[in-house]
Amino acid sequence: MVRVFAGAKIINLRLCPAHYTGHDMVNDFEVIHMGGRTYNPVLGRFMQADPFIQQADNLQSFNRYSYVLNNL
Repeated sequence: MVRVFAGAKIINLRLCPAHYTGHDMVNDFEVIHMGGRTYNPVLGRFMQADPFIQQADNLQSFNRYSYVLNNL
């Protein structure tokens, strides 16, 4: 929450549309457009499957909706 000079409260103020990854949030849908895919921060998952399996010997690679192999 942010207070302005007059003391009024402003809720849900977005000072910067870019997030820590540098990608922009699509405000109408509350998702982050990351170039090739769209990420839902509430679910912690991508909305589309990754078309490429990074490491066939790592089982986390087969979860094609995860972000950074589920390394939170």
